[in-house]
Amino acid sequence: MKTSFLSTIVAALCLIGLAASAAEPSSESRLTVKGGRFLTLNTVIRVNQIEAARNMNEGTDEAAVHTPETVAAFRDAVSKGFPGAKVTWAFSWLALQDQRPNYDAIRKQVVGYHKTYGDEITLIPGGFFAPMYSSRAQVNLDIKEALLKVRDMVGDGYKPNRRLGVGPIESYRNLGVEKGMAEVMAVTANHFDDGFTRNGFGWVANCWEISLVKGLPPAVLPCLTQWLQNVRQRWPDAKLVTQGEFGEAWRREHPDNTGLDYRFVQRGTGIGGSEPNLEIRWFMNTDFRLALLRDWQKDDPGKVIDFTRYDLPAREPADPSAGNPSRNWSLINRINQKNRRPEDAPVPLKDLTEEEQSLIKKRYPNLY
Repeated sequence: MKTSFLSTIVAALCLIGLAASAAEPSSESRLTVKGGRFLTLNTVIRVNQIEAARNMNEGTDEAAVHTPETVAAFRDAVSKGFPGAKVTWAFSWLALQDQRPNYDAIRKQVVGYHKTYGDEITLIPGGFFAPMYSSRAQVNLDIKEALLKVRDMVGDGYKPNRRLGVGPIESYRNLGVEKGMAEVMAVTANHFDDGFTRNGFGWVANCWEISLVKGLPPAVLPCLTQWLQNVRQRWPDAKLVTQGEFGEAWRREHPDNTGLDYRFVQRGTGIGGSEPNLEIRWFMNTDFRLALLRDWQKDDPGKVIDFTRYDLPAREPADPSAGNPSRNWSLINRINQKNRRPEDAPVPLKDLTEEEQSLIKKRYPNLY
């Protein structure tokens, strides 16, 4: 099984959280990833906090915080911050089926946003981690039937298809508005400035569950508007598109992983648990992913904290079930950043085997 980190992420998004418009856009209007800066903003509309399967739920019923008013407040905050923005609305299985007046009104409301703004509507399977409790066949059936529900709901032939960051919980709620905004802007800048220079494009993805409109302090929602306004002012060329649009653009430009060479460097901000003296460098391609962590203030060469090879034999885990849940979907072979095994202890590059060093040198000789 050959795969790559970034392509795996995009493929997963295209599978579980995207919708494509009924008609493929003309070549003149198609997005081009290379040379662009992109935001994608999705939100989750659910009934229970964790919908593990169709009939397996955990957490309280959130109907009280899922109202047309909270949905409108969220959409208004986005429009104020980024006129012309398109939002990806992800409904859980229960939110698509619930016949209570508020959910019925929300479904109609979001269809209106699709027609007015070009927003996309899709499914988030499980609202948690669906393959942990259900077989592949069941998850596939859930996705198929839910997307058919979305198609019928929208009409007109519609066809669906790190804890610090830009998320509202990890930033504004945990750090406060001022520090939260500083962290969000630092993460955005890392992708849109340095990341853009290294890779020729920048992509920042953000998720706000609708439950957070009422579930977070009142001062938090305006931060969404402010962040979007800050982005437009600092990077006027940035586009806020749906996940489906970005995913399809990526597929057109990367039909396979052959030409993939994604590089990312992040230094700690000093905010929260982000240590200012540490720097991580990621290298991702069709052969492997590699992460080096170092203390840049000491000019430390650093150590390998993750080296995942895509040329080694691998197989997917067996189907889980409700009685035997499993989240073992990670590709773990040589050294893994989670550091759960003795062999995951960080090591200097020079301590890798000659074969492994040769593989890395072919891609990044400057590391040596």
